[in-house]
Amino acid sequence: MMEEAAAREAAEAVARVAENRDPLVAQVLATPVSMTRDGNDEEILNHDVALLGADKKVERDVNGNINKVLVTETYTYHKKHREQHEPGSGLWKVSKAKEKESFQNCRANGAFTKWKTNTHKGWGLIFDANSSAPAILGQGVDHEGNMSDVKVCKFVEGNAQRWHGYPINYRSLNEETICDSAFEYWEKTLNVIDKSDINDIKNKEESPLS
Repeated sequence: MMEEAAAREAAEAVARVAENRDPLVAQVLATPVSMTRDGNDEEILNHDVALLGADKKVERDVNGNINKVLVTETYTYHKKHREQHEPGSGLWKVSKAKEKESFQNCRANGAFTKWKTNTHKGWGLIFDANSSAPAILGQGVDHEGNMSDVKVCKFVEGNAQRWHGYPINYRSLNEETICDSAFEYWEKTLNVIDKSDINDIKNKEESPLS
C-alpha cells in the first residue's frame, strides 16, 4: 500500500507540471507508473483527454481541432478478462499494450460520454499493423451467453479516474448503444464506417465492426 501511495504521489506531481510541454517533461509524462492491485496489473497514465461540453459533444477550437487537457488516470488490466477469464465476461486476445493504445485513443479523440456523476464510459477499436481495417481484439458475449470474436471494446470508469475495459458484442441485446461521439470518431477521423453502418450498428445488425 505504501508503494502504491508513493506511485500515485509521483504521478500527481508529474501532472502538476503538465503546462510545461518541453521535450524532457513530455518524455516524463509519457512514462506510465506500473503496479499491481488485488492481483490485477495497473498503470497510472498521464495522457491527453478530449474535453466534452455540456451537450456531451467534443469541444473544438476555431480550426476544428479537439480541445484536450492532460489528465492522470489509472487503467486496470483485469485478470477476469485475460488469464483468469470469468465465464460471461469479455476476453481480450490482444496484448495489454494494444488494449492501452485503444483506451488512450478513445480518451484523446472523444470516443466516450458521461455515465454517472464525474465518471464516463467509452468505446474503442484496435488495428493490425499495416491495415486500416479494425481487427479482432477478443471475444464478446451475446445475450444468450455465447462467446464470439469481436472488433469493439468498451471502457468503463467505475470510479473517478479509474478505468478498465473489455471486448463486447455490440449485437447483444444486453449491450447499450455505442455513443455518438465514438461513431463520429470512427466515421470522420478513422473512416472505417459510414452513416449506413452506424444505423446497422445501432439496430444491432451486421457491419464492418461485427
